[in-house]
Amino acid sequence: MKTKNFWCDFYHLTTAQTLFKENMHETPDTFEAFIRKNPFNGGYTISAGLGPILQWLNKPGYSDRQIAKLVKMKYADGTPKFSSEFLGYIKNAPCMISVKALPEGELAFPNEPTYQVIGPKWQVLMVETAILNAMNSSSLIATKTSRVKYAAGDKVVSEFGLRRMQELYGLNVTRSAIIGGADFTSNVDAGLEFDVPLSGTHPHAYVMSFDSEYEAFYTWLKHNPNNPTLLVDTYDTITGVKNAIKAAKALGMKAINIRLDSGDLAYLSKQARKMFDDAGMHDSRIVASNDLDEHVIQSLNAEGAQIDIYGVGTNMVTSADQPALGGVYKIKKSAGKDKIKFSEDPIKTTIPGATETIRMLDMDGKFNGDVIMSVNNIFESSGVLKQPLYSINPQNGKVKVFDVGQRFYKPAVYVVKNGTVDKKAMKRTVSEISKSRKENLDRLDEAHRQLRNPREYVAGIEQSLYQYQQKLIEQNQKIF
Repeated sequence: MKTKNFWCDFYHLTTAQTLFKENMHETPDTFEAFIRKNPFNGGYTISAGLGPILQWLNKPGYSDRQIAKLVKMKYADGTPKFSSEFLGYIKNAPCMISVKALPEGELAFPNEPTYQVIGPKWQVLMVETAILNAMNSSSLIATKTSRVKYAAGDKVVSEFGLRRMQELYGLNVTRSAIIGGADFTSNVDAGLEFDVPLSGTHPHAYVMSFDSEYEAFYTWLKHNPNNPTLLVDTYDTITGVKNAIKAAKALGMKAINIRLDSGDLAYLSKQARKMFDDAGMHDSRIVASNDLDEHVIQSLNAEGAQIDIYGVGTNMVTSADQPALGGVYKIKKSAGKDKIKFSEDPIKTTIPGATETIRMLDMDGKFNGDVIMSVNNIFESSGVLKQPLYSINPQNGKVKVFDVGQRFYKPAVYVVKNGTVDKKAMKRTVSEISKSRKENLDRLDEAHRQLRNPREYVAGIEQSLYQYQQKLIEQNQKIF
């Protein structure tokens, strides 16, 4: 059975050892991971990355080999970096944390707890990097892909980015892209691992292996009648389309696909569509690639481009316009006492104490605003309001009142209890998560989803909690 990796930073080990020596390591703590700002100046974030976290937590402890390597680590003066007592403790200590998290495919908004981790201080600290690594990278790519899918509308989106990914094998990047809405992938290993449909055609090198482009196309269609997609820009795109049609006609095929990978995609797609129609090949489809993103796709659609499938690679899988999400992991409660981090930058001042989110629903079941509340609130996990709920927008202090009778639910759920991982949550398939993502986005008003200048979806703070935060801020300012 594979042991758990040390999916952490070095300072987690040194901090854990210091706490161990001071007998503070088992102090009960609560930490929360959250985003401060939606990526891409957008209106939402797709929650992703929980699956890999749960698989990691479900593994047993650290191996003898890992501990032996830590034992050998010494400072310049020969002093061991870690004591044998501490290393023996962490090797044999059972996992005792509990985790509430947004299921993958749920929507996250600034300051809401995406993860809440409760347990012994050293263990709650030791999972910080793993949670942030998975949450930040996966949510970023899933959100980026959802924007690409939004721009594409009813067109197919295929993820083509493996060779440009900043991850060996690209498994988690492709997984996140499929969660975000990609319909296919070219990544064979990921397709097999996650049961995702594969797509792709031939490279330019294939065409150049033949004496003529026509011969290359004829041979391809002869051997791949069920994958009749031809890359037509090896030499001249318009000539390539002509040769593709000629090869298809010679084989009696009524429809094929072509892929445009360079040049003016809007113009070339229109020309190709006309050529197909003139040839009576009306069901032929046009695939476009070449450094696409949501903004280019939106522009192509506005120009009336005749594109049926978008193959999107580099800009999506590297999140080229924003390479990091910037989610954080902060202490909220320790030894029963609420904690708050102060900052001269208001966005970095945290909400005190352990919190959870209540998501309000309008009469049509659409999302109607979130409220961040203390975990000590009286609300059930779902239902209707039995009393008015006052929410304060932290950006401007404006009050929104949710009246009696409005429906709500709490999107975060327990996925780990006292070290035991919820196997159902861990084994959710990528297709199930992608379906959930689509359902949740469909419940978000169009104004919050638009690519540019989206309307803010307010994740407000419940009034008494907001007043508590402001009181603590005021007290801190008087002290310093």
